[in-house]
Amino acid sequence: MRRILVVLVMVGFAVVGALAASTPAPGHATSLWLAVGSERGTAETLLDSETGDASAEREAQRVIVFSDKALRSLTKALDASSYVKELKLTGKAVKLIEKKLLPLDRVSAALGDAVDATGDRYADDLVLARDRLAAAAAGGGRKASRVRRALRRADKSLQKANGAATRVKRFKALLALAKATKGFSRDGEISCGASGKEATWVISGLRMLSESETAPDLTGDGKPDDALGALLGVLGAVSGGIDADDVNALLSERLLTGAEVVVLQGWGLRGSAPDDCAQFGLLNAADTDGDPDDNFSGSEVFDPGDALAADGYAPTRGSTAIRADGAFVVDLEVTELVVAQLPLAPTGRLLIAGTYTGVPPQGVIGIVIDADDLVAFVTDLGLEIPPAFLPLVGQTADVDVDGDGKNDSFSLALAFTTVPCELSR
Repeated sequence: MRRILVVLVMVGFAVVGALAASTPAPGHATSLWLAVGSERGTAETLLDSETGDASAEREAQRVIVFSDKALRSLTKALDASSYVKELKLTGKAVKLIEKKLLPLDRVSAALGDAVDATGDRYADDLVLARDRLAAAAAGGGRKASRVRRALRRADKSLQKANGAATRVKRFKALLALAKATKGFSRDGEISCGASGKEATWVISGLRMLSESETAPDLTGDGKPDDALGALLGVLGAVSGGIDADDVNALLSERLLTGAEVVVLQGWGLRGSAPDDCAQFGLLNAADTDGDPDDNFSGSEVFDPGDALAADGYAPTRGSTAIRADGAFVVDLEVTELVVAQLPLAPTGRLLIAGTYTGVPPQGVIGIVIDADDLVAFVTDLGLEIPPAFLPLVGQTADVDVDGDGKNDSFSLALAFTTVPCELSR
């Protein structure tokens, strides 16, 4: 359907509008996507007409360039795996619209109205989520103190959204409100995983993939993504023979010596496969006894601090189905997470392809690392990047984190194992 809409935008907004009126909107970003497409279509029509007005044609070209960037973010928003990620990507498009498109003379005021209407729909959603959060805070229980703190953050964000001086600031405040009310927005996010068993495991082992293992698809092109793994292999070959064993040793050391561990949460679990709707999430937590030697004993207790969302679960989360053989793939929306002392790109994808049959999960995790953290990791390995290889490093980047159409970060696939643990709440 989206391919059809793209073609229709090019030939005129009236036709698109007629089609959209009969098509259910998959998200609040749909109407804004159509409005940006209309501006792009108008600009392309002007260029095709060859008016001879050089100034008008230059501005039309700018409209097309910035519209394309906004449309990329909005298209990702329509396919987002969570409400927070959808709003984050929509806000990125709004920033482009307000700063780059609306100041142009050839862009109609209707685009600004579309931004405002989209913001209103998100705000209506989030006010309801805030009310659900308030009801949970009044209900007491073991999570009440965390919920009350989240409610205070939600009210502060709502106040900022209502008084925002610009559209960009409004969407930034709405995003903060969505994060504060996570787990209480949109019925689908509440119902999936709302009942069932809970379990927590700590990631106890990470290693490079073997030749027989397949990396997950992080970029959506249907192909395995492990650009950093391939790059490390090349750098190792030209820098003294660093191999997978050296990388695995460093990963193990970082897991053991890091200030925080990585905890995998599962909830809404039946306890055995198959399971048509389960939730998994990742978070960082601190060792409560200060002794890292027993972190992977299978009974260690870790302190999540403020890392949990208001509903008591990891903010980096996703829902999935577990097949009869225990296999599952879950797409997690990254907020803030550090794996083996590697900060993950905050808007990058994180995929887990694992197995859960009632025993601690294991499998492959696909993560995204930005260029600066890559350099630190390579340095810890004792590798040097020869100047002649710097262009290769840039060309190896395979993930576009900031949505500008250029790859700026690196995929990395790692095999993982877990052991049981507990969280202090």
